[in-house]
Amino acid sequence: MRLLLLFLVTFITIPFANANDYFKFEFDYSSFRGDDGKAIIELYFSFNKRGLMYVKSGDQYESRTTINVEINDKKNGEQVFTKLYGMPSSMNDTTGNNRDQKLIGQLNFSLNPGDYIIRVTGADAIDTSNFITIEREVSLANNDLNVSMSDIQLSSQLTKSENKSSSFYKNTLEVVPNPELLFGNNLKRVYYYYEIYKLKSSGISGNVELVASIRDLNNKELMKLKKEISTGSESIADYGMFIIDSLPSASYILNVTVSDLSGGVIVSKEKKFFVYNSNISQDISLTKTGDDFMMSEYAKMREELVDADFELALYLRDMNETNTYNKLSSVDEKRRFMFNFWKRRDPDPSSLQNSFKIEYLKRITEANKLFKDSFKDGWRTDRGRIYVLYGKPESIDRYPFEQDKVGYEIWSYPGLEGGVICVFGEVQPSGSGIYELIHSTIRGELRNDNWEYQLRR
Repeated sequence: MRLLLLFLVTFITIPFANANDYFKFEFDYSSFRGDDGKAIIELYFSFNKRGLMYVKSGDQYESRTTINVEINDKKNGEQVFTKLYGMPSSMNDTTGNNRDQKLIGQLNFSLNPGDYIIRVTGADAIDTSNFITIEREVSLANNDLNVSMSDIQLSSQLTKSENKSSSFYKNTLEVVPNPELLFGNNLKRVYYYYEIYKLKSSGISGNVELVASIRDLNNKELMKLKKEISTGSESIADYGMFIIDSLPSASYILNVTVSDLSGGVIVSKEKKFFVYNSNISQDISLTKTGDDFMMSEYAKMREELVDADFELALYLRDMNETNTYNKLSSVDEKRRFMFNFWKRRDPDPSSLQNSFKIEYLKRITEANKLFKDSFKDGWRTDRGRIYVLYGKPESIDRYPFEQDKVGYEIWSYPGLEGGVICVFGEVQPSGSGIYELIHSTIRGELRNDNWEYQLRR
């Protein structure tokens, strides 16, 4: 199978909402129409420089990362492509805000239509205990048949450009990806880019309407941009921007719909993203007048979202609450249960916002970014659970390369219960990157005073 490869690493200075010292690797993708019936899939990836290990080299400090890409045919399991890429980075000074940057890059592949499994591993080549593997199932449709649309690419920067040698160049534009799909705080603008194909040859005459909108997970429309275009061209590229500084922290959907002027939908695509605005309440829709439930987000929440909300409360609910919820038979009963579940934990019922819920969900979001592995969401890992329940530790001591022990970390909480620690060890096969709780002095957590023996190789 012919593969068109284009690899470019660009160092972009983008402030991110919560800079931290954890290793973070993100991966996203978009597919576009290629030549000869093929599809172009663009893989976007990023590393946070603050989570990388730097070593002194002459007058500079250097880091080295690697990206390993595997593409397999989902139907027959055949390996289509595999390759390891190296990406060096250097800076004059590692103090202050010099490491508050993302290293962003892009790989382009030309593939036949079909279903694929793409596995991408980003790693710190100096501290080899730090790596993250992300696996996605990708379906590439044949865009030569009827009117079709590419995926929607979400971008942190989109500008006019004549630099055709840039990996980020598309149709006179420089479209810098945001593989993390996280906006808010210092990233107040969500840029989007997409392409529409086969408009003219599909027999569509006159004009069509392009509508881009941002919706919450209950499908409530929050923002909308609309334009009308002629179908005189075979294909078009469109782009736009939303300012999202008024949106509370939550997940959202950016939808693009192409319709005829009578309202008939021709083609539509959507892309999920997350907003973290630390100064805006997540419960902004909740008022304390009249019937609280009917004014809340739960009044019309879809059942699958209520169930997801219940699942996120795993570390908070007791056995009685779990059993009660599992016996509920209607979506309205579930809605009211979850509304009351959070209300009981609201430290200030007179407030317009539930600060407990906001902080809890914020920690889950942060844990997903910090601790995810190949098999679990970050908040479901041992480190993620401790982070969600007790917050960010005051300090973390890391020991990745001791001669007689596997890698481990010691988290310290001096302000909790008079001072406590948690010890996490890489007790899975070496290099797995999966750390399990092996000892804690927090009341009710696993305690093992012989934890150092468990770490021996």
